[in-house]
Amino acid sequence: MIREISFVAGVAISAAAMYGCAEPPTKTAAPAATGGSPPYIPPAARANSIEVPLILTDDGLIYPWIVNNKVTIPFMIDSGASVTMVTPEIAVKLINNGVLSKDNISNSYTMVSANDTKDKAFCWDLRDLEWDFHFEMCSALRQGTNLLGRNWLDNFSSWSIDNKRHVLVLTP
Repeated sequence: MIREISFVAGVAISAAAMYGCAEPPTKTAAPAATGGSPPYIPPAARANSIEVPLILTDDGLIYPWIVNNKVTIPFMIDSGASVTMVTPEIAVKLINNGVLSKDNISNSYTMVSANDTKDKAFCWDLRDLEWDFHFEMCSALRQGTNLLGRNWLDNFSSWSIDNKRHVLVLTP
């Protein structure tokens, strides 16, 4: 269940595309400085950083990523996952939309999850058109959550999550 959607200045076009808004979202107000909270740093002060709005759900923060300008997939940010994972249903959807191909599987692995579950996974080398880098996207045979892992996050010189404003801050 979606509890809140936050939009941030600097990503109005992609936010409008991600959420299907007729008009680009407006800027969010700067939070007031309070007691022990870190000071608000306006986007202009984070010169090269890009802020991507996240959706807060009961399960965590979700990045609705438009994969190669074709399919919007909700990914949970998971810095503990070494690779980006999609469910089998999403892999089929990406194949049907021409993002992935059965013919260009780059690797297959036995993945071991945090609870020591082992699953066979098939992986594709994927070029991210929005951010212009290559990374590996895998799909295990079991059901689960789409995870945006470190192999995607590590393409940025730095990244962080602003939990108060629900944004992913990326520095190319």
